[in-house]
Amino acid sequence: MSSSSLKPTIKRTDPEFWFLKDNETVEKGERAWTPGNKVSALIDGDEYYSELAKQLEKLKKGDRFYLAGWRVSSRVYLQPTGHTDPNLKLTKLLGDIISKKIIVRSMVWDGTVNLQFGGHGKESADFVWKINRFINKIKGLEGRAITDGHLTGFVSSHHQKFTILERAKNSVAYVGGIDLSLERWDTPEHNSDNRRQKEKLDGWHDVHCEVYGPAVRQIWFNFKQRWNDYKRRPPIIRGKIKGAFIEGDASHGNHNVQLLRTLACRRTYSFASKGEQTIKNAYIKAIKNAEHYIYIEDQYLWPCEIVDALGLAVNNKKNLKVIIMLARDFDLGATLAAVHEEMRACAINSIKGKSKDKVFLYYLEQSGQKGNNAVFVHSKIMIVDDCYAAIGSANINNRSSTADSELQLGVVDGTTAESKMDGAVVEVCEFAKKLRTKLWGEHLGMSETDLEDPIAALDLTTGVWPTNGAKKHHTVHYAPPKKKPNFGNISDWFKILVIILKASKKQNLDPESEKLKEVIKILFELLTNVKAKDFLTPTPPIILPLLPLLPGIRKEFKEVFKKVLKLVLNPEIKCPTGNKTQTNTQIDKLLKQVNEMKSKITNNSV
Repeated sequence: MSSSSLKPTIKRTDPEFWFLKDNETVEKGERAWTPGNKVSALIDGDEYYSELAKQLEKLKKGDRFYLAGWRVSSRVYLQPTGHTDPNLKLTKLLGDIISKKIIVRSMVWDGTVNLQFGGHGKESADFVWKINRFINKIKGLEGRAITDGHLTGFVSSHHQKFTILERAKNSVAYVGGIDLSLERWDTPEHNSDNRRQKEKLDGWHDVHCEVYGPAVRQIWFNFKQRWNDYKRRPPIIRGKIKGAFIEGDASHGNHNVQLLRTLACRRTYSFASKGEQTIKNAYIKAIKNAEHYIYIEDQYLWPCEIVDALGLAVNNKKNLKVIIMLARDFDLGATLAAVHEEMRACAINSIKGKSKDKVFLYYLEQSGQKGNNAVFVHSKIMIVDDCYAAIGSANINNRSSTADSELQLGVVDGTTAESKMDGAVVEVCEFAKKLRTKLWGEHLGMSETDLEDPIAALDLTTGVWPTNGAKKHHTVHYAPPKKKPNFGNISDWFKILVIILKASKKQNLDPESEKLKEVIKILFELLTNVKAKDFLTPTPPIILPLLPLLPGIRKEFKEVFKKVLKLVLNPEIKCPTGNKTQTNTQIDKLLKQVNEMKSKITNNSV
């Protein structure tokens, strides 16, 4: 066999080793990944907001600005200075660039249905109204700000968070986990800086990234697809995006970038009728290829296919370590917090399996005199073997994998360097290593140069990470709660059922969610003795004091409701395979169970 017929060996530092292939991605005619990019990690809100403010001031006529978010506030300041300078408000900065006849397009989730956070539809509508007021002052100017609520499922959301500044040269995009809203701005010190626009959290940790190069056009194309989607409700009144990206695919650096998305299936989008799950698929591929360590930062960590893949990797790979930085609190009422804790505990146990000493769990608190005030971990990242990094908006749960709209970037640096891995010399990619050491340095209060070897840092005797519930700088060793959390009371259950029922009127429900809706209706009727369909009319009946559930039915109601909430909060939107629609047998069992409960109460047999 001639040497020319031998395939070149793919190294662990090559993008081909980590990225999905052309036939594993969705967009026809698009490369699976692009070389020639320059990516910079922006850790915590101050870095992102400051960079974005500087770039907005540089825009001139002929340039364009795009914004997509889960939550955007007209009250947010990009460079907080005690909230006194109106010139630093996001809406003021956008108003200034619109006055220069720069086209601005903004697309924000409508936020009217949000079980976990109570919704922020009014805030989104206020931002949209103010931006459109600026645009309408200039006759003939293209652009628009809109809210977008076209989704599948009870509490699904448009969760992509990115901005794009399109120019003839040096177009730039910002992608990650940080929305342009209250609470998100913070510094790496997380010291309750009085410039923070705090709502209720003492600190906020997050990660975004700045991108120059061919990947910016792909991010822009994702915006164009969603903006021009004819299935949107409400439809675009004016200003559909036409033509090509101004800059094209100019090279800016040595980073290889793969754009990854979640888009719900079941014809939710005209441009992707079968949906897209490349975030989930890319994570699973990277996990399968991991050899030394996987580092994750995530707010939830709920059961899903990514968790399953982590469990297999931990238990099948002798030397693999998994390190996960989690949010400590889920402060949204006893009922939802209890469901969250149960789902997280299930995911943790699934990952650990029989290899508990290979999984390391942590959360963040303020350091020094701030005591044990939590720093909320909102970042959504994964780093593997100092070679592969993923940064974006997707959490590790079913919703982010199948139901919400999400945007993640996979990065493999073309620039490599020698480093240490468990004492051995290995070749790694500079971007992934730098991101890890910068994050760990912030969390542990250490110099990045002292964190070169990630495996040595985990050694229980000589390592630097805290153990047995101890704390080091911001980092606290996580121990799952020993007691089962309180599941709230009947009044809490009623409020949550009302929110879900109202959500069912606004959202497009897939066939399985429609069945689950029937379960929810019966639970509502068992609590109120009012028909759900009557309650959802424009003039609903007054709900009298809630019915006390008899002892024989209360426990069963509670367990059924808990299962329902897990399916609502963490839905897996199953896509049809061929001509067959996958069914969730658990929902069928729940429907049978609640009908039996209803029959028992009707017949007074409890």
